[in-house]
Amino acid sequence: MQTLFRRQLSKSVKRTLAFSNNASVYRRKSFGELVRAVTILKACSYDTVVDNSLWLMNVGQRLLGPRLFSAVVKPTIYKQFVGGATLEEMQKSVAELKEAGVRPMIACSLEEEDEHTAGTSIVYDNNTTTILKCLDISTELNCVAPMMQLKMTGIVPADLVVRLGKAFQAIRAPESLIEASTNALLNGCSLQDDEGLGINKGDLPLVQLALERLRKIGKKSKEVGVKILVDAEYNHMNPGINLLALTLMNAFNRSAPHVWNTYQCYLKSAARTLQHDVRIAKNLDVHFGVKLVRGAYIDSERRRAEAMKYEDPVCDSYEGTNKNYNKLMCYLIDSVKSADRSPSVVIASHNEDSIQIALNRMKDLDIPADHPCVNFGQLFGMYDQVTYPLAAQGYNVYKSIPYGSLVDVLPYLARRASENRAVLSGPRKERQMIAEEIKNRLRASICLR
Repeated sequence: MQTLFRRQLSKSVKRTLAFSNNASVYRRKSFGELVRAVTILKACSYDTVVDNSLWLMNVGQRLLGPRLFSAVVKPTIYKQFVGGATLEEMQKSVAELKEAGVRPMIACSLEEEDEHTAGTSIVYDNNTTTILKCLDISTELNCVAPMMQLKMTGIVPADLVVRLGKAFQAIRAPESLIEASTNALLNGCSLQDDEGLGINKGDLPLVQLALERLRKIGKKSKEVGVKILVDAEYNHMNPGINLLALTLMNAFNRSAPHVWNTYQCYLKSAARTLQHDVRIAKNLDVHFGVKLVRGAYIDSERRRAEAMKYEDPVCDSYEGTNKNYNKLMCYLIDSVKSADRSPSVVIASHNEDSIQIALNRMKDLDIPADHPCVNFGQLFGMYDQVTYPLAAQGYNVYKSIPYGSLVDVLPYLARRASENRAVLSGPRKERQMIAEEIKNRLRASICLR
């Protein structure tokens, strides 16, 4: 893999996609939408705003009241970053994307436990219902190859995920644990504590409930043709998430990649983890899908490592993360061409250099732009200068679109803003392009008078 990466970087750029034509990128945007975007993206570039976003939202709700707060926030921040809370709102948000050839990847907001629901299955059952509804909405949007993100700890208790991860890491033959979990998932039976799987006896009823929720989601997603992309979360949770994602793949990826898993390249262990799971999928003879991200929990991971006195799991620098990302991206693209049952990948990146490397690698290997195994993805409401040129050239490109009500989604957005501050502070070029487009339209308007 290292040789492949060095060879790729040593080559001169063969094909450059223009990420700077603001007239082409923003031609579908109204003047008001441009003003809203540049204002909100500028505000999000300040750490003070991002760090205090949840507090600001709570204070705003108390001072203005629910109705006035909604009247202020819904047409601004909410509309910039969220697709909507109903099918009709989502259809309006997706219409422009469909026209440009961009596909939806819905991220539905899920409930979290509180003092009233802790220790019960209420929240997880409610979230399962929400996810099933999102799958229906994804289908009714009538888009090509829709996807939906799945936060595993929204349907499985986080502490159970951690314990499952420890069992997954400890077992000598991980395929045996996956096969047993798959059998329990598909047949509605319980795992047995005498199978040597390393799962606590007291956890078995909880595991059975979790697998039943996953069965409903996996079965529904396959029926309606919406791919499920399991989100990565905190590093200490990821082994358990990987186990459950591989169990879903073993159950539903026999004929096609319906379930995908996410790998975070800011982690030093990313290459080892990805290659480990690729081998397992090959041994199980299932299709393997990957969403490749840089990652969003850097600050939290470093604080946890310092507090618990273990080695920092995060790459030492942003450049180290970039090298890790590009290396694994090239490895996956190369596998698309060389493997008998090739993995599928969503290159979830806003980094123009990484995307250029991916395009050049595809060109080297004669992989067509619309190859179903290679996809790109960016966040809704941001980095349109990356998304739209890719779509215009025929590449498979997605926007991750949050779905949910104002009350449900804003806390989610506040947390994601804090975790994703590098992404939010990065689009200086995008703000400049939007500002230039605003100036051009004002000049044109004045000239017409």
